[in-house]
Amino acid sequence: MPPADDDYDAPAPKKADGGGTAGLVLGIIGCVLGGLSLLLSFVPCVGALALWPGILSVILSGVGLVTAGKSKTLPIVALCISVASVGMALYQRQQIADAAKDIQKAGEQFGKDWEKNMKNAAEEMKRQQEEALKKMKGGN
Repeated sequence: MPPADDDYDAPAPKKADGGGTAGLVLGIIGCVLGGLSLLLSFVPCVGALALWPGILSVILSGVGLVTAGKSKTLPIVALCISVASVGMALYQRQQIADAAKDIQKAGEQFGKDWEKNMKNAAEEMKRQQEEALKKMKGGN
């Protein structure tokens, strides 16, 4: 029987590839949420609501990209989709804000025009009333 080799070292365990599974899962979640946010961001007047799920998908995709192992393609795609959804949602929000400003200006102009027209109408009624009174007094 050969003597036992006490100097034998077991091979070191292989290192994990940086949490590739977690990165992949976060990439998938970010891609799905980013895709839904992107679709929602194209709906007029509702697209601004896609900002918050878009921001969440950017965060998830970014964390997925950082924790991804060798394959970073899916988290990168998810991040691109998420950033596009946030950009479109911000564009929709800006369009709504611009439309609100235009409506406010139109409302103010309508109020000024209404006041001017009512003043003119009151003056015209007063003039007609005075003419009618003159006719009535002159006719007696």
